[in-house]
Amino acid sequence: MPEDERLAELRRDACSPSWEVRATTGQRLALLVGDPGVDDLLTSLLLDPIDTAVTYETARSLLRHDDAHAVRLVLTALGGGDGDQADEIMAAISHTYEGEGEGVWRAVWQRCQALLEDPDERVRLGAASVLGLRRPSNDNTI
Repeated sequence: MPEDERLAELRRDACSPSWEVRATTGQRLALLVGDPGVDDLLTSLLLDPIDTAVTYETARSLLRHDDAHAVRLVLTALGGGDGDQADEIMAAISHTYEGEGEGVWRAVWQRCQALLEDPDERVRLGAASVLGLRRPSNDNTI
């Protein structure tokens, strides 16, 4: 399938009445993070107003991508989402990084600390929320 047709299909699916289709679309789109048109769709799925399962699955997929841009999208949504969306994004962050070891948490912590100075207020708020989630063990700088 040509790229334009594939993106058109993903755009349609991102607006599907089925939460399962929207969640799967978020997972598929996470692989294409960085494209401005795709990033807009990912943001709309992160902030899905109908079903927080879409928010959760999209956030998990982006976080697994482990790309600075993907993490920034998640933090932007976290800082700009409503309470239910923010709860699902925080759950996705916790579930993605729990069990990954202290080194992973330390990297997440450092990335979020750096983003506290981001020009976008939503990113700053999202990063501050993650910093409140869990501190790395044995970190004397905190």
